[in-house]
Amino acid sequence: MKKVSKEELVNLLKNKQNETYIELSKKTGYHPKYLIQLNRKLQKNHYHYVKKKRSRGVSDSIKKQLLDDYLEGNDRSYLDFFRRCGNKYSVSYSFLCKFFSNIQLDISLLLIVKVKKYQDSSFLAIDYSTKQVLYRIPSKKNDTLSVKELLRFILNTYGSPEHISFVHCLGIIPKEISDLLQFYDICIVPDQTIYHNAFLFSKGKEKFVKYRICQVNQEHFYNQMVRKTIHDNQIQFCNTRYTILSDKVIPKGKEVILYYDWNQNPIYILYQGVRYSLSVYKKVQSRRGNSKYN
Repeated sequence: MKKVSKEELVNLLKNKQNETYIELSKKTGYHPKYLIQLNRKLQKNHYHYVKKKRSRGVSDSIKKQLLDDYLEGNDRSYLDFFRRCGNKYSVSYSFLCKFFSNIQLDISLLLIVKVKKYQDSSFLAIDYSTKQVLYRIPSKKNDTLSVKELLRFILNTYGSPEHISFVHCLGIIPKEISDLLQFYDICIVPDQTIYHNAFLFSKGKEKFVKYRICQVNQEHFYNQMVRKTIHDNQIQFCNTRYTILSDKVIPKGKEVILYYDWNQNPIYILYQGVRYSLSVYKKVQSRRGNSKYN
């Protein structure tokens, strides 16, 4: 049996009296379960029927308004935007998806994407304009460390992009990352589906990618953690003991801030606002595994 139009189906459900869903199914051609679900949405006002229009009937000015409205909003998906503005423009959801998926914006944008595969996860840095993967690293202990390493590589190799967007990671941007982006004048763009067009990786010849020239301060990418001295003027990190080079005695049990680089190499410590250098004292290893001071 040929199905009735959605418009006619909605009218039948709204004016449904004593007819059962099985009777309506025979009359409309739709499965009774679908009719039940649709009727519930209509009762909760969660279903909005929009009469389909062919894309050739949508003018260029309307298309421009659609794109501007989408980019100015906070709709992460096309469906969210369709629910918010579908009636305003009288276009179908399928038209929206096809229209937005063919859009290539003129923007200098770096996408930081977290990809999970089975138990492993990794981070990708993707250039939006050329659809090229610029760098890939395995995920570290937390997303912040991974993003910092990606940014360090991108800034040193390609320069500073004007915009950046985080996909599937860093739902709330840590202050450590936001301060870093602010220093290099990189604007955060909310994650929106239209930027995911870059995931359709280019199959042609790789294109040259170059962002704005910038002077990278490597100290911005040092990681830090609070440690306690295990002896006077001594700390331990990753099974290595370090001597704090200071004429002043820093007693055992005092908290210091240890700064170390992306290769887990300690650089210096801060104690009471003063920076002190370090030198290797000796390597240590516990018979039970890692030392308790790690």
